[in-house]
Amino acid sequence: MYKIILCLFISVLSMAQNMIDEQGRKQGKWSQNHDNGKLRYEGSFEDDNPTGIFLYYTELGVLKANLEYFNNGKSASARLYHANGKVQAVGLYQNELKEQLWKYYDDRENLIREENYKNGKLEGQYKLYYPDGNVLEKSTYVENKKDGESVQYYRNGQLKLSSNYKADKLEGSYTLYNSEGNKKYSGKYLNDIKDGIWKYYKDDKSFDYQIKYINGIPQGAQDG
Repeated sequence: MYKIILCLFISVLSMAQNMIDEQGRKQGKWSQNHDNGKLRYEGSFEDDNPTGIFLYYTELGVLKANLEYFNNGKSASARLYHANGKVQAVGLYQNELKEQLWKYYDDRENLIREENYKNGKLEGQYKLYYPDGNVLEKSTYVENKKDGESVQYYRNGQLKLSSNYKADKLEGSYTLYNSEGNKKYSGKYLNDIKDGIWKYYKDDKSFDYQIKYINGIPQGAQDG
């Protein structure tokens, strides 16, 4: 008799999931499977809005995302995972679009990238990192396009490249350095094309030669 009652109780609980109210809104606990029968997601709804923690899985049954919904389901704190279970990314969704700071990690959980978003588009500072934590690149984005100063560094922290962008195109000064911090060459870009005088330097820092560019076409080298 006890077993019969227990079975009925479990049956009622399972039927209580994936419920829709009279207005057609999802309510309470929900889950859905992949075509292969493996669990795709599980979570809860309140008046058709996701609330609390939702867990998402791959078709192999591996956890791939943990989203905690708030603000009537409009916002979600996200934690995404690599196949080995290590954290891949952490950030915020707003109306299903990436918002504010997002951090990305390799499969050993080393920080490799930081991005800032506004309405799903890159906006603000962008950073790339070497696996040891040293900065590889720092740039700025405006409406999903690189805009403003962009710098790159060697693993030893020495400045490698200083450049400028406008709407994803090189614009303005451009200087490349060797790993000891000595200038290798410098010049300017105009609408993503080399323009004007570009100067090249020897390893001892002395001037070597220069090339004049017009519409990206070299006009010949002049020795120093």
